[in-house]
Amino acid sequence: MVDWAYVRWWVSLVTSKLLGGVSPAKDWLKHLVPVLWPKDKAKVNLEPEAELRALRTDLIQETQGLLTVAHDLISQAEKRDASSVGWEARLNKQADYLTKLEARLDLWEKDLRAREDALRRVEEGCSALEGTLRGLFYDIRGVLRPPKDGR
Repeated sequence: MVDWAYVRWWVSLVTSKLLGGVSPAKDWLKHLVPVLWPKDKAKVNLEPEAELRALRTDLIQETQGLLTVAHDLISQAEKRDASSVGWEARLNKQADYLTKLEARLDLWEKDLRAREDALRRVEEGCSALEGTLRGLFYDIRGVLRPPKDGR
């Protein structure tokens, strides 16, 4: 930040002593750069401090607002963490239940396969017995009845 009092002093020194007190040059510089020679000197000296105080109070208020928002966000995040822990526990219970169901389904599937295999063996046994009985009946028919074809 520029301290205008030092700049003003150097400009006054150069325009007054070095140039032999040429006031038109000083007037021309005053007209060209009015910041160097304000009309109310007390106001100029207090203005940056007042502006800084106002800026500081504004910054303090803004930071307090941001802090409250941050605290609110932290509390919301903690609540979400707590609820997510509950959800995680529920999901773990459901996963355990599903693994139990899967194990039971695997057992049922093995039992069904065993039953299907047993049914196939029974069908094969029955078909073998049926073939034997048919052969026996055909043999009995042949013995008890005379053949029709003339033998």
